[in-house]
Amino acid sequence: MKVGALLEKCRQIQALDALLAISLYLGLDQKNHTLSLGLLISWIGIRCTQHIWKRKNEEVHGAAPLPSIILLGLTAFHSRSIINLDDNPGGSIYVLISSFIYICAHYTITQKKVLLRWISVSGLAIGATMLFKGFTGGQNLIEQTWVASINNHNFEMGFGRINSLASIIAFFAVLAFYGIRTEKNLAGRALHLTTLATSYFLCWQSDSKMALGAPLISATLAYFICFKDYSCKSITKKKQAIITGAIICACSILAWELSFKGRLFLDASQGEYLNHGEKWRLEQWACWIQNSIFAGNNKIVYGIGFNTKDISRLCGNNNPDGGLIQFISQHGFLGAIAIALLLIFIAKSIFKLRKIEDYSSFPSRWTQCRWSEATLGTMMTVLLCNLMTPSY
Repeated sequence: MKVGALLEKCRQIQALDALLAISLYLGLDQKNHTLSLGLLISWIGIRCTQHIWKRKNEEVHGAAPLPSIILLGLTAFHSRSIINLDDNPGGSIYVLISSFIYICAHYTITQKKVLLRWISVSGLAIGATMLFKGFTGGQNLIEQTWVASINNHNFEMGFGRINSLASIIAFFAVLAFYGIRTEKNLAGRALHLTTLATSYFLCWQSDSKMALGAPLISATLAYFICFKDYSCKSITKKKQAIITGAIICACSILAWELSFKGRLFLDASQGEYLNHGEKWRLEQWACWIQNSIFAGNNKIVYGIGFNTKDISRLCGNNNPDGGLIQFISQHGFLGAIAIALLLIFIAKSIFKLRKIEDYSSFPSRWTQCRWSEATLGTMMTVLLCNLMTPSY
């Protein structure tokens, strides 16, 4: 009886998802990458196996568990490339994206909320570890240089250079933000709130303007798109429009101050519309595009592949300072089609979810939102961060 109760408790808290949380946490340190990615593959493998076992007796000639079988086989086949990080990023990135979407698509909303708690635990552990290392290392935690120093020397750039690390932390921040707004459990909300505060503080200390602005911009856009979800009979449409306009204006001003001020100039009084750093970024983008898909020999179709040593040497840098540019450079027109298909699939799924929510969900409030809004805000954060930094 006690064993049964323990198993039921493990099922409720989705103890298996702790593997994913531990994997994310271990990824912070370069020395733990093998274990981190090994746990990630194990989580995918176990979840796919569970799905195969659950649907093994379904009809249609056994085709029901076929996607799980294919993804399990592909993940196992690519495990060496994933763990050794020698695919930079080749086909393995498509396999991982497909596996995550497929596995989490079979989660109920309640299970997704529990999964968010595990991810928040991971984000909070990463934030606490960085703060602890900074404090014990004698760093001034108010100076905006200590995060880069800790990342370079203590963790050997486990998640990449400072901007890549900052985009990962921004991802934890936006998930925690929507965790607060989709969570009803008080302890769960407290966990997400702590993760949000810690993560956003680290985004600020990383001095990454995009990491600071991306969650804010994405959440504002998602709110604007889902504006009709906030219909409330006690508030007139005029008052609701005024409140919405005020929120959007305030968030836009804050986003400008945090992310764009000093990078973009509204007039050419200083001689340029872009500062030196943004001009350099555009030059890097142009260099990568010219030496990849526009280099001839059908590279526009399939790109330069996963080996980026030659193009890095030609452009004087080891990446184009933009994940989407690097992705298209490596995979060409076919890679762009793959990204477009993925985005179309996600957009159609969100649209379908919103139609279901119109009949099954209560109106959103300032403290609570529907799952479709959370999905929109999260995806836009990922896209914005990957536009400006090579983060996967």
